[in-house]
Amino acid sequence: MSTATLIRRTPSIPSTPLASNRARLARLSRSPPLHPDSANMVGVTAFPTAAQLQLLESQVSYALETRDMSALKVIGFGEVSIALGWPVDSPQFVCKRTPPATQTQINNYAALIDTYIAGLAAIDIKCVDTTTLAVDSNDVLLGYIVQPFQPAELLADNVMRATEPSPDHPLLQELCGVLNKITPRLSVDCQFSNWTWDGTKLQLLDIGSPFLWDEEGNLDLEIAPFMAMFPWPIRSVVHKEMQTIAARWKEPRAVAVDVAASLYRIELENWMDAVLEAFNSKVVPDNPITATEARAIYDEDLKTWPRLKQMQRVQRAWQTKVRRKPYEFFIQNSYTGEII
Repeated sequence: MSTATLIRRTPSIPSTPLASNRARLARLSRSPPLHPDSANMVGVTAFPTAAQLQLLESQVSYALETRDMSALKVIGFGEVSIALGWPVDSPQFVCKRTPPATQTQINNYAALIDTYIAGLAAIDIKCVDTTTLAVDSNDVLLGYIVQPFQPAELLADNVMRATEPSPDHPLLQELCGVLNKITPRLSVDCQFSNWTWDGTKLQLLDIGSPFLWDEEGNLDLEIAPFMAMFPWPIRSVVHKEMQTIAARWKEPRAVAVDVAASLYRIELENWMDAVLEAFNSKVVPDNPITATEARAIYDEDLKTWPRLKQMQRVQRAWQTKVRRKPYEFFIQNSYTGEII
């Protein structure tokens, strides 16, 4: 069972010049060695030590204040968080920072991720080994989701880039099987960039937003810590909008449309015909998906996410310039891979 482990750390903003700070990062990121008994982890025998995670958080805090990402190894950009490789020079792990929260909230979040992984395993959907750890950053608790680093050639979207499009590709056929297991209580963000493929089996990477709903149709995930990235007056409105977006994942067809729409985002439009042929044959034979429908979802997201990012910029200005406090979230454009 993965649990949240409290890790104390030094002040978050380095006092040394950036060049020497990067040298310190390179030196300390290789010491001490990984230790298999530092915390609990699902299926993994080695992962970052307390000192290593402290150092990573120090660099993240510095990047949040300066927007200088040069001391970090960015692996990927999501809408809510970014994936960071650690150690920087030769990543062994991918770490995703979660919002400030109480210890109870972090423990509950870790337990929810465990529940989600177990629920997926029960229907033969495998996840990459995952743990959730916590850091005390100047008396503010926040979490890190940690997974083993995956070689680029195993990422599903890279496998597709290296392959001629075909509706019969085994990766695509297995994804159809995953889509058919989706229910109104348990779902998966099935976009190709969220998976690894070893030639025989898909493994899910993105478990940071566990798609679990209660009997009333509400997400089990406590959303309040994530809403802190937005201005207080609009948080309830954003919460409702996020619930509406999440509802897209409650049934197989809607998830399949989202997967098809994501092809535009990851520049794999050449796979559209093959993907739609597979989905329309194996998942939604009675209600086929069209490329026009997928494009409409993509265009809608292109409007929705920039609007939310603009609201984040307002909150960051309020936090840093008026309240003189840190803003604990990166604001990123996941379409272009840029920090805003």
